[in-house]
Amino acid sequence: MRKDNRHVDASLVSMIFVVLFVSNWQRCCAQIDSVICNLQDFNYLTAYTEANYAAYPSIIEHGHTANYQKLKENVKDSLMSGAWGIEQAVSEYAYWFSHYFDAHYYADLPYFWHVCKRRDIPDYSHIMDYHPKPVSKKIDKTTWLIRVPSCAGEFPTNAWFAESVMGAFVTFNGRSSSKISRTILL
Repeated sequence: MRKDNRHVDASLVSMIFVVLFVSNWQRCCAQIDSVICNLQDFNYLTAYTEANYAAYPSIIEHGHTANYQKLKENVKDSLMSGAWGIEQAVSEYAYWFSHYFDAHYYADLPYFWHVCKRRDIPDYSHIMDYHPKPVSKKIDKTTWLIRVPSCAGEFPTNAWFAESVMGAFVTFNGRSSSKISRTILL
């Protein structure tokens, strides 16, 4: 009887190993399948772009072939390693065209707008200190300058803005605004 229990225990252990193997195998296959699908989608995108994008022949003819091939290889490597998903891959690919050649070439994806296109926005914070002040003054006998740094009604206030406009009208010929030829609003 003891021999039979070992046989049952061995069968149970074997069955557990089979269940664990199958579950891990399915998870592994699902990951491989998603990488393959992402790669197929990216290959379709590049083939479609190369066949239909009007600027593509000009870009390639003017010496950008090596950079383009490097871009494709980097994106494919990132897809194959699983480091990037398809959204990031498509966004990086589209950004290359958008940044260097044609701003109309874009991917309408959150990653493209929130990560890639933000690279084009310069950071002026370390270059200059910009704190505009509201200005309302007469420039010459026919021009009045009103500079409003914010239209939110906080700085300057809406009351300040109203007083500035009225001041411009009152300054030129009493309450008549007929002599104001230019009012500059900034």
